[in-house]
Amino acid sequence: MAVVGYEWQPPLNTGVPGMRYSWDEIKSLAVVDDNHLPYLSVPANQATGVSYSARDIDAFIVALPEKVFYPADAFDTLVPKLFKLGGAVTLPPQDQTIIRYFVTTGSAFRRFVRRYESEFDHQLVAAVMKLPFAQFLWIVEFATEAQWAVNQVAARAVIDATASLTEHYPFWIVHSRSEALIFNREAVSLNLNSGMGVLNMAGSGHAGFSRMNTNLRPTVTK
Repeated sequence: MAVVGYEWQPPLNTGVPGMRYSWDEIKSLAVVDDNHLPYLSVPANQATGVSYSARDIDAFIVALPEKVFYPADAFDTLVPKLFKLGGAVTLPPQDQTIIRYFVTTGSAFRRFVRRYESEFDHQLVAAVMKLPFAQFLWIVEFATEAQWAVNQVAARAVIDATASLTEHYPFWIVHSRSEALIFNREAVSLNLNSGMGVLNMAGSGHAGFSRMNTNLRPTVTK
């Protein structure tokens, strides 16, 4: 079975404190199932008329590029720690945040920034174009419920997917609309302060950045 797409559902107000992840908002998966060719819509939870749901899937394999040395399980542990940046970058309250993360390439991220250049402060655009990104990046997007509903995010972290697990600070950029931390990857592994620069940016004049949908896009029911 292969997963080929997904359908979002509106954010759920669970009343439970704590951040949520993008997979919590998935309504269904479009999969290739040999018993139901060509495609099958698998709901997130059990529903009438379907033999199984996404909750019944115990495990699946995602093949990462060969040069991605910072694995998903370690990254899953790293992401919540970004809320401990001490106010250096304004993130939404942790209990009101929906988090999405994925792997992309440095060149794809630059193209995205160029396409939506008007949303970014010119200092941040310049930094993105000059940083010697590794070939592969982990991207983390932080969104409020209101932003998530309109495909926007409040802040973003760009992290080196080729970094070693022994590195304490595998970051390239962490930015919101008003601040950005820019990391010198050669120096930051030794000393966080000596390897980090701060950009104080002008107000962006918009309610949120466009969400980066490059590898997987929501399906549209016909």
